[in-house]
Amino acid sequence: MQPDDAYVRDTHQYDRLLTRSGFVRICDYERLVTPTDIDDFQRLVDTVERERPVHAFLADHLHLVVNAEVAHGCRWIKSNPTLGGERSPDFMIARRDSSGLRWTLIELQDPKTDLFLHSGRQGGELREGIQQVGQWRDWVRRWGSNSVRDFGYPLLRNDFRAVVVIGRSEDKRRDLRGDERIAALEQEHRIEIRSYDYITRAAWQALHGCGVDHNVGL
Repeated sequence: MQPDDAYVRDTHQYDRLLTRSGFVRICDYERLVTPTDIDDFQRLVDTVERERPVHAFLADHLHLVVNAEVAHGCRWIKSNPTLGGERSPDFMIARRDSSGLRWTLIELQDPKTDLFLHSGRQGGELREGIQQVGQWRDWVRRWGSNSVRDFGYPLLRNDFRAVVVIGRSEDKRRDLRGDERIAALEQEHRIEIRSYDYITRAAWQALHGCGVDHNVGL
């Protein structure tokens, strides 16, 4: 069997496993993004305070979540997967590469919240998001990569990519990474912390080849 044949065979196998677990396969996702998607999402995060309506919108527009994962190719994505008990990321994304599957787990927190208090300590929403990721890693570590396959997540390891989406950003280009406190937390907890504006910019990049909409104030 040629290497390409093995790759295709394994991809079809992953597709069957993930589809049975409720994942949706999205390919050529950049073509799915529309100006209306971006306008509706921007209007939503500008007006709501809590995470729940944003999650509901993104669950109906999975291509916006996949696009924000920033890499080309097909993806499998699921909203509200269960990691045993009450542990549930908002989204899980699997990407096929030469070594198998690469996983991204996403936690949404409120769009209107203070990431840091006046004392300099983490705000409650940010702290909760980081703790959630730690619980997911503990769960995968406890069960082991072979066992989590039975839950419908083949090749999921505890070094998965973790993204916490929270708050808003005034920095059009660097997002929240312009804050040294964010960078320190990302390194300490092996996570990525992004604002909701990050999703908007990723969608604009898909449409216009530019990560910033210069016509609106983000």
